[in-house]
Amino acid sequence: EAIALLEPDGDPMELALAHSSLGWQLGYVLDRNAEGIAHGRRALEVAARIDAPAFQAQLCGRLGANQLRAGDWDGQLGTNLRDLGLSLLAGDVQGVMRAHINVGVCHTNRGLLALARAHTEEGARLAAAHGARIAEMIAENNLAMLAADEGRLADARAHVARSLDRARERGLPGLAETWAVLVRVAQGVRCRRALRRRGRLRPRRRRRRGLRDARPH
Repeated sequence: EAIALLEPDGDPMELALAHSSLGWQLGYVLDRNAEGIAHGRRALEVAARIDAPAFQAQLCGRLGANQLRAGDWDGQLGTNLRDLGLSLLAGDVQGVMRAHINVGVCHTNRGLLALARAHTEEGARLAAAHGARIAEMIAENNLAMLAADEGRLADARAHVARSLDRARERGLPGLAETWAVLVRVAQGVRCRRALRRRGRLRPRRRRRRGLRDARPH
């Protein structure tokens, strides 16, 4: 109803936000991804009428999340890089940390783990420096999953501990993915000990995991 009242020439910020909110509900919540992405793109078209890079970056965060759900990795990477550029232009620290975490997810999906780790570490650093506990919890979770996939079990355990610490500070139980990494680490340690007792270590198998995206504002 809000969209019908505002299209085509209503207040561009209100109209863009209406499209973005509907796109988020349709795509990210209801799994109607094609419709959600269409509204997300329309939101950015409308927002281009105004000089508000932080607002446009926020819209990118929502659209990128929908594209992730739809499996549109190329679209997601482009949107999240646009989010990062706009957030840097606006000097929006929250947007920059969100975008770094989400670009890390994009690179992980492509198997570019070094790039994924660099972006995620920067997101975690910014989140820690600015007291953004939820963002830090997500970033540390993603770093734990990357470390486990690379067989760096001690690093994975340290990232798990930090993610759970941030969760407890907010009264949360921690992400399911974080607890799953802790199980993987425990199993990996037991396996390595058993192999050492037998005098040999088998080559590690790298396993891909979907990381947690940073939720847009």
